[in-house]
Amino acid sequence: MKPEITLIKKSGPNPVMSKRIFLDAQGKVCSDGSQCLMAQGTATRAAAETAADLAPSTIKDMKGLLHNG
Repeated sequence: MKPEITLIKKSGPNPVMSKRIFLDAQGKVCSDGSQCLMAQGTATRAAAETAADLAPSTIKDMKGLLHNG
């Protein structure tokens, strides 16, 4: 099985995707993704022979998303 990664670019009036990860009162790790909704956007998958091979294209795509998004 080849390693894959999915790059997601959200579009629309609120293009931020976020998840809040925190410790509760008892020190347990909690995750709140209630604000992480995506009604519009695109997803692109990339595959490679090894996980290390994914890094260069993933970093390039992420930079493009930050500069163009």
